[in-house]
Amino acid sequence: MKIHTCEQGSPQWLALRSGYPTASEFGSLVSPVKLKPVEGKGLASYVATKLAEAWMGAPLQSFLSNAMDQGKVLEEEARPWYAFTHEVEVETPGFITNDDDTAGCSPDFLVVGAKRGGEIKCAEADTHVKWIVAGGLPQEHLLQVQGSLWVCGYDEWYFVSYLAVTPRFPQHVVRVKPDRNVHDAIEEAVGLFWERFDEGWARLLDANGGEEPKRDYDVTYDADGSMVKTLRMPEMGGALTEKDFDEFMAGAEPPQDQRAKDVRTILQEGGIK
Repeated sequence: MKIHTCEQGSPQWLALRSGYPTASEFGSLVSPVKLKPVEGKGLASYVATKLAEAWMGAPLQSFLSNAMDQGKVLEEEARPWYAFTHEVEVETPGFITNDDDTAGCSPDFLVVGAKRGGEIKCAEADTHVKWIVAGGLPQEHLLQVQGSLWVCGYDEWYFVSYLAVTPRFPQHVVRVKPDRNVHDAIEEAVGLFWERFDEGWARLLDANGGEEPKRDYDVTYDADGSMVKTLRMPEMGGALTEKDFDEFMAGAEPPQDQRAKDVRTILQEGGIK
């Protein structure tokens, strides 16, 4: 595996994961019940999203919902709690890609000196209680956890459901080992994804006259990982400020969901269903 150093949620992290199938999205590629690759419209829609990201060099969505934002805040409390109660040292990586560079994941923590990682969820009280009562790894997070194990090639992963309310609930921690059947399904689905992606990319290039995408801006990064965006527009005086760039993107580009629809239309017209 390869660890890309950056802060999760930062512009650099968002750019790194653009175009990649990620563990948190493996539910779009694999049926968690049948453990078979998703095909048809479901796969075509996911491939179109990733093609749009790769074409733009940026994610379609670069924002966090209030619930996700609150979850990130609680993760900062859950991470040291886990480290203290399990007597380990943990670190938070940026974006990780597998050895074949075909998929990635963003673990909530890795245990220093061991091939172990973890996923933290800070759910509502009723969901947290449901998981405790049911026991084990929640089915809805099976593919993300097993997918992270597959990407990293690690020996075990910890699912941590952390709830910080009064009165305190017991926390829910599950140790998960690699499941060969799940990993085989993920590997097959990721391979199918890249077949469809390559076909779609060829269709996009053909629709664009055989030319690679020509963006109106360059993206670089400061030493602290901050994204620096510079418009290539000589008629506007060359380099523009971040504020000018954002105003340009808001006014001159179609809505982000429309971009995905545009790519989907090209794929359909090119014969990819």
